[in-house]
Amino acid sequence: MNKFKKMMSVTLASCMAASALMMSAGAANTPVDTGTATLAPNVISNTTINQLKATAQNAIEQFFRESDKDLYSLVGFRFDDGEVTQSDDSVQYKTTVTVSERLKAQSVEEMPYIAGYLDELGASSYATMAASDKAELAKSAFGLDQDTALTEAQQNVVDTFVQSMDTTVEMFDEYIGETSDFTYHIKVSAPVAEPDNITLTGLDEFDNDVNINEYELRSYDEIYRNGAEDAQAAVQSMMISPAWVATKINNYNSYNRIAARDYAYKYWSSYNPAYTSYKGNGGDCANFVSQCIHAGGIPTDATWKADSVSWIRASAVPSYMMNKGYATKTSYTNATAGNFAYTSSGAGHAVLVTINDGAKIAYTAHTTDRKDAAFSSTDLNGNYSFYVIKNY
Repeated sequence: MNKFKKMMSVTLASCMAASALMMSAGAANTPVDTGTATLAPNVISNTTINQLKATAQNAIEQFFRESDKDLYSLVGFRFDDGEVTQSDDSVQYKTTVTVSERLKAQSVEEMPYIAGYLDELGASSYATMAASDKAELAKSAFGLDQDTALTEAQQNVVDTFVQSMDTTVEMFDEYIGETSDFTYHIKVSAPVAEPDNITLTGLDEFDNDVNINEYELRSYDEIYRNGAEDAQAAVQSMMISPAWVATKINNYNSYNRIAARDYAYKYWSSYNPAYTSYKGNGGDCANFVSQCIHAGGIPTDATWKADSVSWIRASAVPSYMMNKGYATKTSYTNATAGNFAYTSSGAGHAVLVTINDGAKIAYTAHTTDRKDAAFSSTDLNGNYSFYVIKNY
């Protein structure tokens, strides 16, 4: 019995000694509270966050100041930053940047698009031209003798073309002296150890990465050429036969594109409760565009009405509008505010054009909700098709 007690005492002492050693070793590995907070994994310090955001905002402002300096006066920037997250050794966040700017042009003739348009037609000025001078300009564009009486068909062509010129000039004149707010969705990333070493990446309507350089402003010369090319196309579209039969204009001539644009502004983020929302159920983009152009005056019918396939499916909206004669497929340069665009990328997407000042073009949309989001160069050069409900 005494021998058993002695063995138990030795064993217990050994266990206590081992326990003491383990506690001592654990204590050696436990941080000592020195009054400085210790960050857990994936917790980013406020210093790093502030440094990252300050660097990113400066870089973003510099990018747009440099890109837009030739045609715009920058008014200001606004940043709506998302949460900063950490993944492995990098940190990142998304931000919505609103760039407020005003065209430098003091008159519509100073805008590169209109300058190219008018120069192609042989006119240095337009706003101050008398109606008779505009008619002479149109005759010259079509190679008609100024002193020879026109046939009825020729007169119809001249009158229609003058009307189209008036509308082209007027729709860009509305931006002179006005400030526009363009939004850009940008992802900012940097190494944790180098928050000053940032990378800027654009985000498209599907939240896919886009090279930030795709948001650089087109050059004056490129925009000038766009205007000249559109003037050529306008003339050629009406020179359809030796008999000078005017091109049939079957676009819906009671369309109010500004009403369509204003509807988009009103409901881009707060959905109209009078309509079914398809957000989370296939997407609400076409439903929203249909609502906008209906607000602009396009009438419903048995095929195109709320909740119908032609109303809610992105690819069906342009098909219906063209088949009915309401819309014409056009270049992006002609797609003014209140008209729409469609891409077959992804599952398809429809948006309403809400700004086209001759230099930049922006859209407003649902799913993903966007207001005056600038189109990228890829969007403008083939990714989207553009449709005009009223040419002139």
